Amino acid sequence: MNESLGKKVNIFYLMIFLTITCLLVGLYHEQAYTAIDTTIYTIIGKDIFESLTLPYGNTFDHKPLLTYYIYGFFHYLVGQKYLYLLIAFACALSSSIILSGKNFNKFLVVSSFLLVSSFLIENFSGNTEMLMLPFICLYIFFYTSKINVKYQFFLIGATASLLFNINYLAAAIMMPSTLYMFFSKGFESYIYRILKFLAGFLFLCFILFFPFYFTHQSVTEYFTLQYQFLTGYTGSGSRLNSLVYLSKFIVIFLPIVIFYVIKTKRDKNFYVTLLLYVGTILGAFVSDRGYSHYLEPMVIPLSIMFWTVLVQEKVKITVATLLPAIVTLAYGLPIRMDNIHKINYINTAQAQQDLSHLNKLARIDNSALNIRSTHLVYLYSDLKNVNKLIWHNHPQIVFGSYANDYYIKELGKSPYLVMTEVDMCDEPNKICNIINNHYFFDSTSKIHTGYDLYVRK
Repeated sequence: MNESLGKKVNIFYLMIFLTITCLLVGLYHEQAYTAIDTTIYTIIGKDIFESLTLPYGNTFDHKPLLTYYIYGFFHYLVGQKYLYLLIAFACALSSSIILSGKNFNKFLVVSSFLLVSSFLIENFSGNTEMLMLPFICLYIFFYTSKINVKYQFFLIGATASLLFNINYLAAAIMMPSTLYMFFSKGFESYIYRILKFLAGFLFLCFILFFPFYFTHQSVTEYFTLQYQFLTGYTGSGSRLNSLVYLSKFIVIFLPIVIFYVIKTKRDKNFYVTLLLYVGTILGAFVSDRGYSHYLEPMVIPLSIMFWTVLVQEKVKITVATLLPAIVTLAYGLPIRMDNIHKINYINTAQAQQDLSHLNKLARIDNSALNIRSTHLVYLYSDLKNVNKLIWHNHPQIVFGSYANDYYIKELGKSPYLVMTEVDMCDEPNKICNIINNHYFFDSTSKIHTGYDLYVRK
């Protein structure tokens, strides 16, 4: 290796990056999925690309539109087998490219940091918070790079639209840094910036929702279903437990933040990065639910901070900032691997036998209704759901005490197959009386949470 190439490529960074990449590919390449959330995004996204059925023509989930575009597009490109691994890597590596520019060493360090921290925080799941990562990086890039001021806030607003249409929590996450962008140069031109921002935001919204026009589908229903769901989607059972659980992930990266604040020059890059970090924590706490993946956007400001500390401080000090995360990773790795093993049940011989049985029945009639059971079968079989609310507790969230009436109405469509929660019909009730009158029990499956299968008489 000649001297000029040696200056561009640090072998140590390269080896760390390749090692991390190989380990993650080894862990996840056989996974059918890594989170049940992502399977429903795929079901809806697949509908969009296969039948031009936009949300929520066939299936409902409360995430915004762009999430399903992304999953549908990647599913169309690569199919199911490597879908979630590819999306997770695409989000991490594209984010690193945007943040690093032409600095290859920075790309290797930032990529390694993003991959490991994403594994630690959200199990590399490819959830919506991970989909946001490259767009958050674009948001920062458009403000901190030397883009013509005429287009800067239009592009920032357009990127804000993309973020908002992946996850509504983006509003809280990006708010502190956006307010700084508006007002950092004084009040004399803040109206101009806000108007440009709004123009970009609305323009991208128009493009994202335009397919509703030429497919003649109801955009009103799209927003109505989301409103019904989100207004019934109450917070976590214990807010204190949620805060404590999320705080653990904040604490393990806190040394990086402290060194960054102490050692970094107070310029616009500093303030945007720090306010973005504050916004990611704000967004997670606003959600009022203790899911660690809500903190995933935090890895973007943390990766910027880590690189800044690395180039300013000695290696020993930089490694010391990572010690809490390294200890947590060592402790949590066996737990993560156990979770991966449980998720991988879909690939077992028994699960494949159950799916083959469903497909055999689907060749007769593929209409199916699931009642408080798993939605995974709609992605891994040829069944078509007659009910839009296929997530096991969505009807309870949307209809409350009237959820049973919803299921009775869906049974009125006479689906060929009905899948219920395991042992649901051991005790007599209205729903099971209808099922027992018109269906016969077929079998029980352990796929995900399991289901009892009934076939129409």
